[in-house]
Amino acid sequence: VCTALCLHVAGDRVTIAAGGHPLPLCLTPQGVQPIGDHGPLLGALHDVRWTESTVRLVPGSTLLLYTDGVTDAVGEGGARYGTERLVSTLGRLRDGSAAAIVDGLLGALSAFQVGSNADDVAVLALRSSTAVRGALTPHRSRGDAVVSTGGRSD
Repeated sequence: VCTALCLHVAGDRVTIAAGGHPLPLCLTPQGVQPIGDHGPLLGALHDVRWTESTVRLVPGSTLLLYTDGVTDAVGEGGARYGTERLVSTLGRLRDGSAAAIVDGLLGALSAFQVGSNADDVAVLALRSSTAVRGALTPHRSRGDAVVSTGGRSD
């Protein structure tokens, strides 16, 4: 049994199917919203289908993918980082570059967390380019697409 997140990026359109994985978040000037629908874990059930959701990313928006190690991080008194804290953190970071968003999130997570990582932490941010109307154009040398992993990988 495992989780999976499938993305198909075509210009400014992203099609998403999730199986037991946290839903991607879309960061826009209006706020932070989850994208897609939750689906069952892979291998948990027979004869299941996963729902595809397609969204258009407008110029200046950022698509953020993350593992549950982000929301499951443990702080003082056993509190979890959680989705609400994640959305609040991303709300403060949403106008930055992909690199600034990932760095800011990992910094906030590190400041919150007590002890070592209990789960893997991975974050991927894709920022929609304003140069190509509405297209996602990862460009690693300028940090428009940033992948960061930390902790263990099982």
